[in-house]
Parts: sequence; structure tokens; C-alpha cells
Amino acid sequence: MTETLKLGAGALATVQVARRPILTADDQHTPLGYELLFRDSGGLFSAFTEVDEFRATSEVVSHSVLTLGVDTVVGDHLAFVRFPLAQFVDSTPLLMPPDQSTLELGRDVWASRNRDAVLARCQDYRRRGYRIALADFFWTASCQPLLAIADFVKVDLRGKDTDEIETTLAPIREHGCAVIATSVDTADDRDHVVSAGVDYVQGFFFSSARVVEGRELPGHKVAYLQLQRLAYAEDMDFAQVARVIKTDVALSFKLLRFVNSAHFGFRGRIESLERALVMLGIENVRRWVSVATVSGLSSPGPRELALVCATRARFCESLGTRLGVATPHACFSLGMFSLIDVMLGRSMADALADVSMDTEVTDALQGEPGALQDLLEIVVAYERGQWDTVSSIAEQHGWPETELIGLYLDAIEWGREFFGSMAVAA
Repeated sequence: MTETLKLGAGALATVQVARRPILTADDQHTPLGYELLFRDSGGLFSAFTEVDEFRATSEVVSHSVLTLGVDTVVGDHLAFVRFPLAQFVDSTPLLMPPDQSTLELGRDVWASRNRDAVLARCQDYRRRGYRIALADFFWTASCQPLLAIADFVKVDLRGKDTDEIETTLAPIREHGCAVIATSVDTADDRDHVVSAGVDYVQGFFFSSARVVEGRELPGHKVAYLQLQRLAYAEDMDFAQVARVIKTDVALSFKLLRFVNSAHFGFRGRIESLERALVMLGIENVRRWVSVATVSGLSSPGPRELALVCATRARFCESLGTRLGVATPHACFSLGMFSLIDVMLGRSMADALADVSMDTEVTDALQGEPGALQDLLEIVVAYERGQWDTVSSIAEQHGWPETELIGLYLDAIEWGREFFGSMAVAA
């Protein structure tokens, strides 16, 4: 159990935190930051502005952000956090670290009658090093002073035609603010806003499958699928696995660096791929191959796609094992390959035909009702801050909802560290 998980039993027991990615609008979709989504034991809310202000207090901020550490939740990226009017003007945001925090003003704040107080506070926060984002934006002359000091402006462009988009974006561009398109949850949403020239996109569009019938897989993806089938074979042959890895210099380098890392502490440096596989053992080899496969299959797509899979894998494994849903290996595979349809551009059924996996896992990935499918559903719902769904599934099975935050944060940290070990040094 990690230190993060221990925190969940104390001050964090009544608070849940998830995050929504904000990525660059180019083909790389590099993370800019994450909007933090909160819930406490008194009720559900996806941002501080959606809850009774008496509950959205500095106590919630300190428990959910300061106790955790912002970097635990967002790594070295920006944290976007909304505050209701009362907390925004009374200095509650000062609890956040300025170098990593973007203070988000909803319409209830930037369009309020107290705009002079809001403007003064924004100027003060900017002097202290905070970034400012205006959310739910629409143009009015009264918001011009805030546009002059804002770093980001969030807009929802769904359903808008070209003229409406230009009308919305013109004043934002005039003031030099970066545009973040929100609610971008499908590939079509992404195409729509990118063509409009936005700077960033917020949402889970990268996990939305776009099926292309009849398209052949690139050679490198075929090789990764072959590697996965060999590693998941009931009678795995280390020599065969090593032969496939040897065909990829970068993959060979990653395996040797992984096995020689301080995490394992083997005596003497291991130089042979075959010996590396033997020293790791079957379960660790399968785990490493799973991450390598997902990393390879998701390329050249957003890195966030592979990172989400790794986080889901750890979350599913930790929660599923704790609850006795299935074996650790099955739970891990469930999360790791939950987006294989997206990576291959195929239906889930067609994508799973190319991999080797337990039947119970493939059934769950295709929506077959059962505990494994519910496990994946609660993990995805938590990831997206869909708190009603989280509570419903947890209540149905009698699962301990208050423990989820510790498992989720552990999964984020594990995914970040494991993918760090997969990166090839420049």
C-alpha cells in the first residue's frame, strides 16, 4: 500500500478527485493540464461552482488538493480549478501553488455584479504567479477588462457553424488569450474545433473509436500484436518473445533499462534479453509487454491514450483484486486493453480477434454483463468524474466507495512511473 493510499483512510475519506485532460490541438495532443473534478460526502459536484457555496470551502480545497499534493494528481502539468464567487474573492485560491495552478472563473464569477472585486482579485492573483481562465465564455463588453488579463478562455463550440465560431473567437484572439474548446469527447468533436483554430482541446475525444473498415494495420502494430500473443500464451516461450523484441532496437533498449532499474535491484548488469525475461518472470514480462504493446499501438496518437490505459490497468488490478472480482492478471489486462479498439481503428470484437486474452476479459470488454464489466465501468466513470455512476455501481455491489481515491491516485502515479521507464533516452 502506497503513502497515497494511506491518506485515503483519513482526511481524504470524504473527498473524491478526478481529472479531465486539456491537450494541445495539434496532432501530438501534448497535455497542458487537467481540470480537477471534485465530490465530497455531502453531495456530488464536478467543480466548486456546482455545489452549495457553504460546502465549497477552503476545507475542501485543503483536503483534496493540499493533502494530496497537486503534483500527485497532475504531475508536472497545470491544475485547473474552479471556485465560486465567495471563495474566489476571499483568497481561498491562495491555498493552491501558484506555479502549477490555473484559477478558473465560471460565468457566475466573471459575469457577476461584483466584477470590480473580481477584476481586482484577478490582478492580485496574476501578480502572485497564478494563471487565469474564463470558462463558459460568451462576449459582453463588460468582460473586456478580464479578457485583458486572462491567459485562457474556455468555449463550447458544439453545434456552432463557421460564422458563429468566428464571432465567438474574434474578441478572444484580439486580446491574445489561448482558446480551450471544451466538451470535446469524440473524434468528430475534435475535428470540428481543430478546424476552427483553437489552441487546446478538453475532453476524452482520444478514447473515442473511429472505425475504418478494410484498413490494413501498419507493420509496427502487427509486430506488437504478435509480441502480445506470444507473451500471453499459456506456455509462454521466453526465447520466442526475445526473438520478436530483438527485431526492434528501441524495444530491446527499453526492456534492458527496465530490468536493470533500481525497482528490481538485481545484482550485476543484465545484458541479455533472454536472461532479462527469465529474471523478470512470467507475470512481470506480461505486464511489461502489455505496456509496451499499448504504447506501440497508440503511436503516433496522443501519449495520453496509452497513459489512460496504464492508469486503468493499475486501477482495475488494485480494486478488482481487493474485491476478489478476478485474478490480478485478468483485472490488469481488462484496463490495459480497454481502448484497443481506438488504437486499431476497429470494432472491439475485431480488435480483440488479434490479441490473446482470457475469455472473461474479452467478454467484459465487449460489454458482457458481470462483475468484470462493472469493474471497468466504475473505473472509467471515476476517471471521468461521473460520480452518480460511481455511487450506483459501488452501492449495487457493496464496494467501499471511500477507498477509491487512494487507488486512483496510486494508479496515476504508477502509470506515470511505468511509462517513464518505457521512454527511450534521447
